[in-house]
Amino acid sequence: MIARWKRSLVLFLVCALCCLLTKPADAGIAGASNGKTAGVIIALVAVGALIGVGVYVAVHHGHSLKGCATSGAAGLELRNEGNQQTYALAGNLDGIKPGNRIGVSGKKSNADKKFVVARLAKDYGPCRP
Repeated sequence: MIARWKRSLVLFLVCALCCLLTKPADAGIAGASNGKTAGVIIALVAVGALIGVGVYVAVHHGHSLKGCATSGAAGLELRNEGNQQTYALAGNLDGIKPGNRIGVSGKKSNADKKFVVARLAKDYGPCRP
């Protein structure tokens, strides 16, 4: 993930340098100096970079589940409220009590219906019947 951020940062810096080091064409616009033109270009590049970062964060957010924790044959399990799938829980299970409705974040593995918990996001109390 850090490599993606580095790659994005390098790409942004290369684009910014290209925009700043190239001489803009003279369109003959009255009152537009090189300083104003460079400011507009920098502002456009900055807005584009912010949009790119926003899209990246929106698309690559962490996975989370919310549901009822139960004791299963292989240990703790969570029945997801969203898709009614049951996942075996692994990873950081501190604070997770069977019979409580919880929200967890981590990584989901659909192949073996396993969820590796990174952290307990919230404990909502006892499960509803």
